Amino acid sequence: MGHMCANPYDPTNESSPWYPITDRGALVTKTNPNQAYINTIRAVYGFGNISNPAPMTGFIHAYVDREIIMDALPPYKVPALATLAMEYTVFNRYYASVPGQTIPNRWFFYSATSDGHVDNDAATIAGGYDRRTIFQQIDESKYNRTWAIYYGDLPPTTYTLSYVRKNYDKTHAISDFYDHCQKGSLANFAFIEPAYDSKGNTQGQDQEPPHNVAYGDRLIKNVYEALRNSSLWNSTLFIVVYDEHGGFFDHVPPPWDVPSPDNVTNSYSQGFHFDRMGLRVPMILVSPWVAKGQRIGEPEDPDKHYEHSSFSHTLINLLIPDMPFLTARDEWAAPFDWVIGNNLTGPRTDCIMTLPTANATDFSTSTASRTISQSTSLVLISVFSLLLTGRF
Repeated sequence: MGHMCANPYDPTNESSPWYPITDRGALVTKTNPNQAYINTIRAVYGFGNISNPAPMTGFIHAYVDREIIMDALPPYKVPALATLAMEYTVFNRYYASVPGQTIPNRWFFYSATSDGHVDNDAATIAGGYDRRTIFQQIDESKYNRTWAIYYGDLPPTTYTLSYVRKNYDKTHAISDFYDHCQKGSLANFAFIEPAYDSKGNTQGQDQEPPHNVAYGDRLIKNVYEALRNSSLWNSTLFIVVYDEHGGFFDHVPPPWDVPSPDNVTNSYSQGFHFDRMGLRVPMILVSPWVAKGQRIGEPEDPDKHYEHSSFSHTLINLLIPDMPFLTARDEWAAPFDWVIGNNLTGPRTDCIMTLPTANATDFSTSTASRTISQSTSLVLISVFSLLLTGRF
């Protein structure tokens, strides 16, 4: 395996032992790894100088539970996600836009910028994020496309956006999503947010510790089956993607020298200029218009990458071609609309109808401490899903 898939206990000590990736990840992780900018930089650059390529050696040293940061989930523990990965198309070089926390990465998804934020900022979240978003783009397009947001509980992260707060009528409970699927009345762009466990019932679906990742896997299953049995199936692209890496190990260095979206610098984070991206995150395209078992790496253009801003570029290409790019970042980011229909003469007829159900009880570990203190970069981060309908 070598050092590519391992990490030293202490990267500042040349004689430190190395620990490899394991498949012993459990469904519940008691301690949530720190995804803040400074912690991510330490993990990626091994507590040394920022350089290209990053050595990716500081993960164990940056995490309170040490070796557990290397534990990954075997596919049988997240069977819905694993099945979709085998049955449809997976990106293995899709990156978070920021080497930081959840909200800035989601703002890149909505706005192709985080307006200088690398970590969750309580004041901006409370006051409302005022940058232009994909939702406003849709409303102003001459193509008369529609959008909707479905949430498992409140407050969904889309409520950090001022524009969404002004359009409260376009937000719906997740029960409405299943009803709209059955009636074939989904909007052209539907954004699904999981339950974040606002009621404290320990069954949050966001796959963020200490929540059981099985509940998020079941949400993916339910959404897929509602779509698969809908009259909209043959005109739908369902995307499962995560906002950031969750603090867990990856061996692939983040891309360097990417364009700043708006030349805003974060002066509180070592003068970060938004010219480096975050770590890889899972990204799956699900549709009868994508190939089974397809694996997509870097784009053909060596100067571009797939990242969260790729979505707004793709959305413009697919649904609202009259709209301008939001920032310099989504103009640059590689779109993925080319994947849809690539090498297919029509919609696939071999798409499975149902997905397996994740078992929320972890029987694979011998001790309770092992069960509640492991997880994986594959399914830890909050899941958010998308539907693009009425295009094909």
